[in-house]
Amino acid sequence: MISGDEFYPDDVTSGMFDPRLDPDILRDEIKDQGPRDHAPDATYATEGVDRPDLTKRTALSKSLLGSFDLCQTKTWYGLHDPRPFITSEKVVFGSAVDAGVEVLIKTISSGQQPDLPRAFAAAAWIVKREPVEMVFSEVEDAIESFLYDVVPRIDFRGAVTQASVTATIPGLGECNGHPDIIMDDGSVLDVKTSGRAKTVPSLELGFYALLLEATGATVPTVGYVNYVRLKKPYWHGYTRKGGETMGAPLIVPVTDDLRTWTREKAWAYVRAAKADEIMQVEGLPAQNYSMTGGPRFDGLCGDCAYNPALGGPCAIAVRGASDE
Repeated sequence: MISGDEFYPDDVTSGMFDPRLDPDILRDEIKDQGPRDHAPDATYATEGVDRPDLTKRTALSKSLLGSFDLCQTKTWYGLHDPRPFITSEKVVFGSAVDAGVEVLIKTISSGQQPDLPRAFAAAAWIVKREPVEMVFSEVEDAIESFLYDVVPRIDFRGAVTQASVTATIPGLGECNGHPDIIMDDGSVLDVKTSGRAKTVPSLELGFYALLLEATGATVPTVGYVNYVRLKKPYWHGYTRKGGETMGAPLIVPVTDDLRTWTREKAWAYVRAAKADEIMQVEGLPAQNYSMTGGPRFDGLCGDCAYNPALGGPCAIAVRGASDE
């Protein structure tokens, strides 16, 4: 079952707008929409975090598989001692860019010209609700660069954003996911921001392929549209610097090897979860027997809710860890 994604109903053009035919229109669009409504170094720092309660979700998700792949111990604590998510600047930045990019893709997908102010407004709403301080112009730069560098290179017409996909995958049970972008041909793209370029394929991309195929859809390729936050940030595979494109697009075909690899990784979690359920003794404190692996890299411990430095119970957390 696939649900979600509603196109903007207003101001739809009479013909399908294709920004790839005239990339210069993007620069005209940005110029015509006027200057930004705040100083380049403006920041937002506000109170309040509103997040959905997923503690009772039973369907297998790419987030759960990704957590298990990165740190089995954290996943185990999440099952037996769920705690509120600790946000950070990098997480909020990524969510804000996601929101802005989604607005641009929705307008293009439904035949409208891209609306940069609306994209900025969607991103600002994300930032304003989180208790972190951020230079918002950096978010705007990423969204504007997406419009300049990525949109002319990818045909987003007919794309669907943030669809909720639920299906039963043999051996894994009921699964649910929300791919960032499902292209008109069934391919999947996930928008990411990171400190270094992502690698493909990945477990989450393979999971999306299996999930959509379980609904009967055809998924030719999967990939990332990745904004790399270096001193001079760029969209990997799309931004040009010095006359050359920064890297190659992070898109790979969906093959039997990817399907097999993804199933094996997912089955490892399913088996561990079943073993954990069997091994617990009713009336006694939960013990970890089947998810004892630690973090893939030390930086994962820095903002983990189970780090003793943050009041958590994890005995293997690396104190003072950072992403460096």
